[in-house]
Amino acid sequence: MRTTLVFVAIACVCLLGVSWSADVTVGTGGTYPTVQAGINAAGAGGTVTILDSQTYVEDVTIKAAQAGVTVQAAAGQRPTIRAANTRSDSLYSGAPLVIPPPDRFGLSVQASCTLIGLDIENLSQTANHSNSFNADFTACAMVVHAPNVVARNCRFRAPTSFSTSPSGDLVAVLVIAFGSTPASLTLENCEIVGSEYGLINETFGRYIPSYTTSTVNASNCLFTSSTSTNVLIDAGVTNLTTCTLANSQGDGIECRGDVTTLVGCNIVNNASVGLHLNYSDDFALLHHFARVSATNCLIARNRGGGQDGDIRLADGRLTLDHCIIGEPQNTCAIFLDDNIDNPPEVPSPCVLNMDFCDVYAPGHDCFSWDMDVNEHPITITIKNSILIGANGLVNTNPGAHPMSVSYSSLFVTGVATQGVTTSNNVTIDPMYVNPGLTRSGFKYLANNLNVGEGGAEIGSQGRYRGTPLDVRRWNLYD
Repeated sequence: MRTTLVFVAIACVCLLGVSWSADVTVGTGGTYPTVQAGINAAGAGGTVTILDSQTYVEDVTIKAAQAGVTVQAAAGQRPTIRAANTRSDSLYSGAPLVIPPPDRFGLSVQASCTLIGLDIENLSQTANHSNSFNADFTACAMVVHAPNVVARNCRFRAPTSFSTSPSGDLVAVLVIAFGSTPASLTLENCEIVGSEYGLINETFGRYIPSYTTSTVNASNCLFTSSTSTNVLIDAGVTNLTTCTLANSQGDGIECRGDVTTLVGCNIVNNASVGLHLNYSDDFALLHHFARVSATNCLIARNRGGGQDGDIRLADGRLTLDHCIIGEPQNTCAIFLDDNIDNPPEVPSPCVLNMDFCDVYAPGHDCFSWDMDVNEHPITITIKNSILIGANGLVNTNPGAHPMSVSYSSLFVTGVATQGVTTSNNVTIDPMYVNPGLTRSGFKYLANNLNVGEGGAEIGSQGRYRGTPLDVRRWNLYD
């Protein structure tokens, strides 16, 4: 994702608010022939119901005059809004940047709204472009640059590759804060499929310490089959709950700045890294390093690239709690590389805190890293966890990289720890039932895993501490 993407931001030409609203229909048997005509007629707070499952090829814009509008499919129908890519309604600070037609932004959301039961797509294989700036931009199915936008039971799709120049980024859903107006999107039961980038959370003006925040909240969503990255977090606050990020040809999720929270997510079968914390020059200048927490997540069978594994920590702070990192398809489960070693790059933290987790890497190392003498410290703290693999945690430079493991079981075939502070560790085989790409495979048959802090049961099932194995509920991972 290139930094020039930020110029996609759109300064809304705010229309005066109107006091009326209406419930209107579009399509076969409806009052209006196009979605845009229906939105214009409904006004602020109105409802547009699409009565058929036809494909509407048009560039739809929701502006301030239609704030609060709902666009929904009629019961039993599944309409498609497909970008016509003939519109140009976007300015950067009014000037100097004018993106000539077509802007290729698909559904341009410039005010609060609710979208229900729609397929939204842009089939353009060419990004918009500014000859005056000689920069590459983006094409997307939907761009959101307004607060309080909700999409339920929708499907978003953009192309997976370019056919002609200029190149850029093809994005299914782009959320971007701009100027003094924040952007926020809530996705519920949605699918983001088959694009170069599935979802991007971005902020224009992030170089300014008081920049406006963009927010994404997604629950029960599927992000899949991207050719680059399923979810890219360039900026803002991102909360993914019980989502699946799978089958990307690149990363499952890449986080470059600000705050990301993952709860109950499956990040599986991606061709590169499952969860990737990366460095960004833009955020390092302001110390907006990525801060990511993952709770009750399954991060498994990601194939990595080079030395990468299911997780790659190259920058920022990562907290893993009650997670399963399992069956890496490359050299390790977790790869660490604080690659900020070329002045004048800004020193960045590289911190991993792991508590009550399973790392299952048979035939591979649990941890691996690439550390040069000029790189900044990597700090690792592991507690109440289970590590299974060829080697556990081997630190070749303990003076520069403080690492500790305590109250954990290290059941490895090679070196358990080296250059690591250890205490209260054991060697116990948890006797997994049938580890695989499902959570239920990580049920334990061992009865002696209550070796954590205060006698707690260790590993990802530690939340059931004190409950006998024969009556323990496994619904957390079933």
